[in-house]
Amino acid sequence: MDEELTRVCQVGATRSNAGFAQKRGCPEQTLTIRCGKELAIATQTAYYRGFIDLGVFFMSIPRVVAWAAEQAHGINQKVLKTLKLMVKELKGCYDSGFGVTEDFGMDNGVGQGCILSPARSKTTLNLLKRVIEQLIPGCELFGWKDTMRLVQVWFADDGSFQTNSFVALQMIYDIAWVFTKVT
Repeated sequence: MDEELTRVCQVGATRSNAGFAQKRGCPEQTLTIRCGKELAIATQTAYYRGFIDLGVFFMSIPRVVAWAAEQAHGINQKVLKTLKLMVKELKGCYDSGFGVTEDFGMDNGVGQGCILSPARSKTTLNLLKRVIEQLIPGCELFGWKDTMRLVQVWFADDGSFQTNSFVALQMIYDIAWVFTKVT
């Protein structure tokens, strides 16, 4: 099941997310953001950068949204059916300062800490990333073989956005807000 989710995640993933990917990580993302800033300084162009942390993202994804995203990414139907059966009776509890709470049903989430949650969350997050890529011009990066655009870099549910326009940066936050409200 993990192999199928990883395959689907890699096929449908945008290049911007280095979280939970082989041979990729935070240093790559940090260098990318730093290079964007340095290129803006060198070319004397406007450069606006913003950050977002989708706190409790893993546990707040409605399952119907996660399943729709996984199906849209082409996940094997047997794997999807197995995932649905696995979470059907899922229970949770809190370890508070007063002891462990009673069990309660968990209707949302892809399982924070579950070995499958990184791939499952990335398929849902890809919906947001694709909208941003299509609507936001991002920063033009010169000095590379061809002109490229840098719009966003992600590590799991933490994103950084780059653009040459403050209005475009605000649009990114508006898009992210709508995405989180819808999902």
